Amino acid sequence: MSTLKVDSLVEKTSGNGVHIPGHVIQFAQSESNTTTSWSQNNTRSALYGTGRVNRAYIEATSLTITPKSTSSILYCTANIGWSNFSAGTTQAQGSIITLNDTTSINIIDYPWYQADEWSNTVGAYFPSEQVIGTFSPNSTSTQTIRLRPFIYWETGIASNGKIERTKLFVMEIAQ
Repeated sequence: MSTLKVDSLVEKTSGNGVHIPGHVIQFAQSESNTTTSWSQNNTRSALYGTGRVNRAYIEATSLTITPKSTSSILYCTANIGWSNFSAGTTQAQGSIITLNDTTSINIIDYPWYQADEWSNTVGAYFPSEQVIGTFSPNSTSTQTIRLRPFIYWETGIASNGKIERTKLFVMEIAQ
């Protein structure tokens, strides 16, 4: 086996970065310190490729990234700071990350279901939530990644959500 020792790697002139399988090619981030509240009381169809109905989504933050290679993956992680709010009966909340609003990292079903029984009793803030996953866009076109918290409900009773401080990080990783 040979050993290659270098002090630095410099890409040629292609502008595509240095591709070493398993290593980060580029990194992007977006964050928001905005407090956002929303409510919902009517039925919604499934959105963003989730297959889940009755969720009301908002866009917490977003970013664009242009992959350097069609074979790389986009590793995404996000943190959502839930705040205090009056949850409706049969309410839950969670978050997804979308790729071009057509597919999603939807790792959660309905966390904190029945939220009202917990939050309204103790008047507590919900803990922050993290979403992690990957996309394989198979493209070198610009991709839009969005962090979308949601509230969910089963009945016609109004549901409410409130978030503060969200962060979204995306790394393109060579394959």
